[in-house]
Amino acid sequence: AGQTQPVPLYGRIHAGEPALIPDNRECYITVDRRFLPSDDTFFMRVTGTSMVGRGIMDGDYVMVSPSARAKDGDVEAARIGGDATVKTLTHRGMTLVLEPANEGERSIEVGPKDDFAILGVVTGVFRPFFDQPPTSLLDDVLADQVADQAMAPSLPSLSGVGVGNPVVA
Repeated sequence: AGQTQPVPLYGRIHAGEPALIPDNRECYITVDRRFLPSDDTFFMRVTGTSMVGRGIMDGDYVMVSPSARAKDGDVEAARIGGDATVKTLTHRGMTLVLEPANEGERSIEVGPKDDFAILGVVTGVFRPFFDQPPTSLLDDVLADQVADQAMAPSLPSLSGVGVGNPVVA
């Protein structure tokens, strides 16, 4: 039996640093630790079809690892101003290009003076067949307490996943 860990789901992205502030944490998704690349992993919900060519669909949850170093060809989550996006990272000289995996979408070029930050590398995709709101406020309170106690080894299982503001893909 593996150990589990609550992983935060962020519904909004804060413009500027730090982008992932606790006020924007919608809830937690409990995941078996074997599937987590690092302890700072988080989830974001995707909206849009710009990454369908890489298997990321509208409504999916992407697992993001801020510890992983983004390199050319990686699918990454990024903040541009106060908005978040999921795209494939490419370097072109001093310009970063965030490329969609859908021919109907446009690339985004980011220069050194743009309000931009890479949030992390997408390390997994979770596609629920249905969404279920949290069953009670107690679930959210319990999750906040557990996560704030330095991720104890015997964490409770949390039921339900809240639907936060989506990330544009």
